[in-house]
Amino acid sequence: MDPFEGCTTGGLAGITEAVLAQREELVFGWCRRASIPVAFVLAGGYVGDALDEEGLVRLHRLTIGAAARARS
Repeated sequence: MDPFEGCTTGGLAGITEAVLAQREELVFGWCRRASIPVAFVLAGGYVGDALDEEGLVRLHRLTIGAAARARS
């Protein structure tokens, strides 16, 4: 989650929660269609002035949600 615009370490302007959600759906969807098994580790994103713990958890849940939907 380092590219998230609210992350003080690696954040990039314009990389919003919606953009990250699209990324996760794209990656997991592609892997499912290609029958590629996936393993992932939740990492990245650092709590700071613009990103609190709740916000970071919400970002990581994007990954978990996309993975779960790709299994369905």
